[in-house]
Amino acid sequence: MVEISPLKILYIVSINTTASVPLEAAKKIASLSSQYGISFYAACYYKQPNPALKINYGKELIELDFSTSYSLKNIRRFYKLIKKMKPDIIHLHHGVSAFQGAMLARLAGVKYIFKTEHNDHKFYKWYQKIVTVPIFLMADKIICNSKSTANSFYSWEKWIAKNKTTVIYNGINVIHIIKFNTEENYISVRKKYNIKDDELLLVSTGRLIKQKNYERLIRVAATVCKNQKIQLLIAGGGHQEALLTAIIKEEGMSDKIKLLGMVQRDKVYRILNAADIFVMPSLWEGFCNALVEAMAAGKPVLISDINTLREVAGDDAAIFFNPYSSESIERAIITAINLPKEKLQAFASAAKERACNNFTLEKTAARYIHQYLEQGKK
Repeated sequence: MVEISPLKILYIVSINTTASVPLEAAKKIASLSSQYGISFYAACYYKQPNPALKINYGKELIELDFSTSYSLKNIRRFYKLIKKMKPDIIHLHHGVSAFQGAMLARLAGVKYIFKTEHNDHKFYKWYQKIVTVPIFLMADKIICNSKSTANSFYSWEKWIAKNKTTVIYNGINVIHIIKFNTEENYISVRKKYNIKDDELLLVSTGRLIKQKNYERLIRVAATVCKNQKIQLLIAGGGHQEALLTAIIKEEGMSDKIKLLGMVQRDKVYRILNAADIFVMPSLWEGFCNALVEAMAAGKPVLISDINTLREVAGDDAAIFFNPYSSESIERAIITAINLPKEKLQAFASAAKERACNNFTLEKTAARYIHQYLEQGKK
């Protein structure tokens, strides 16, 4: 028997793209919430770039249209929204917006505050470390996207968060990813990027930032690609794009290593399904949706040997390397490309099974709804 609850949830994010992890989850939570009598509303600080993607959030996505996170005018608008909505639970995500949201929610008399933690706290910026303490003090429930994220809390954060922290893994759209697993897509993508029939295609997807460690990967790939029939595609945008482009040109590898820039999700999924091997060289992660998307696409994965990625991929579904060692990354790539096809396929099958069994949007949404209902009983 489905438990019916009159709860009203206001779900706030500040990322300015509808492809963000919290907003992907919001769509699925919204689709399930009505079964439990929950009124679910998703709001975003900024206007979204694609109007067609702003639907399917239970109600249409609410845009606060912030010009900056520190505008008093916009903060007042945020407060008026909370007062008007009168949610039972406000669910917050990113640092500055979460701090503002928690303060305003308390002023507006919201009963419960949820906060989701997305990344390793040891790599937080200074202001993120400062605002985390008051957010944790005000929060009734702290949800981490992995055990590694929870374990990264500083000692004082663990003390504050004691008895109100739980882990809910991020979810991915498995059904949408695997629909591009076709021969037609495989041929089309490889033709588009001039991948020859006898070449292996390595793919990585992620922001072009220091955390992702692409500078080291590109230098390693430049060495490997010179002596092997391999190409590397990296999908994602970020402030390191000019630097990484210069390195590729410096290495004389523009025909073998390509930066694709910001890519829509469908295109990312098409590229993943056309790949032979996925590589993720991150220095740190909170969860890493990109890895799980590649696993769901049934690709063997070469990944950094860091706690988070071991937690997500498991010990038997990936080939690991030391992300701080170029030699280790190169060794992993050479090992993978020289594995017998059946061994490489075994890694791919194990990765896909793990992703589909543990990290779907449906499971993530159901776990969030469970937390809402449990809190609503108090």
